[in-house]
Amino acid sequence: MEGGDTGRSQSREVLTPLEISERLTVVGLECNTREDVIGTLAERLETFGFVRPSYRQAVLDREREMPTGLLTKAGCVAIPHTDCEHVIRSAIAVALLARPIAFKSMAAPEDDLPVIAVLLLAVADKSHIVGLLANLANMFLDPQILTGLLTKTTPADVASYLGQTLSLPARS
Repeated sequence: MEGGDTGRSQSREVLTPLEISERLTVVGLECNTREDVIGTLAERLETFGFVRPSYRQAVLDREREMPTGLLTKAGCVAIPHTDCEHVIRSAIAVALLARPIAFKSMAAPEDDLPVIAVLLLAVADKSHIVGLLANLANMFLDPQILTGLLTKTTPADVASYLGQTLSLPARS
């Protein structure tokens, strides 16, 4: 962003080549379960060559063992992901859900959270996953970020907003 955006924290900058794009984004996704949401987004990632066929099941398996639901002041988000061996190129697939879907809480795995936004991570370099997760979790601590995200009505707007928020160029 030109003009020096002083409102954006340097800690939100992502140090890995990472695609967030319209083709990997769904607004108003109608699903009944977290498995459906993950499956829909994983299919997009696979279709566009970001992940291997093993990715979907690996994410589902990891989500059962280590849930990724995050409670924030503005609502609940989930940030599912898995090991880099299932990833070809790094990307984030995004779904803004038509209605909340239950994801288990990362802080209290026995609790269900009504998730309204899902960011499915595909990270090819394992040295980048912890930093990216920390950046996303910190980003969503600011309630204005999720509130702003939820006002977006097109995949292009979502991709652009997240790209700017994470200091990434959005792609169509």
